[in-house]
Amino acid sequence: MAVSANQTPFHWRAIPGSQKSAVLILLYPKHGQWHIALMLRVKGDKTHSGEISFPGGRMEEKDPSPTFTALREAHEELDIHPEKVEVLGELTQLYIPVSNFLIYTILAYTHKTPQFRARESEVAEIMEVRLKDLLAPQALQKIPMRLGSGLRILVPSFEVGPHPIWGATAMIMNELLELVKRR
Repeated sequence: MAVSANQTPFHWRAIPGSQKSAVLILLYPKHGQWHIALMLRVKGDKTHSGEISFPGGRMEEKDPSPTFTALREAHEELDIHPEKVEVLGELTQLYIPVSNFLIYTILAYTHKTPQFRARESEVAEIMEVRLKDLLAPQALQKIPMRLGSGLRILVPSFEVGPHPIWGATAMIMNELLELVKRR
């Protein structure tokens, strides 16, 4: 890939030494509708602080699998009990160059509405989003974002609540919604 002196190469595939992480998409019923839990991360000095995300985080050396990591992190962040969910499978791995994370996405469901409890040191807000709202044609918009380099671009974003869902979370969400539409 050729780049000029003032550009940074963009890698679509994970590079050696990338950090593995895992997130959990939990489908659950609430008021007769399927929902998904998202969270607003607390603001701080971490790369993805202050952003909307699925529960999840970095794989630790002791974690035997991405599924274990996703369930462990979801329990730590939102008090989702691993024994109360059924894992359906894994979506496509996604590499995020800005943070050098290779994200594994685990899809699971539960038949009962969870009683979420946020870990205040990591989670500023819990968002419960109806699946049907995400599937609505007007949900997917393009919003302006300023990159760290100062460049302004339009990025796809799901607009279904007070906070835009963009970046890796929107990319993962889009794959999920495509799977749902095929069913």
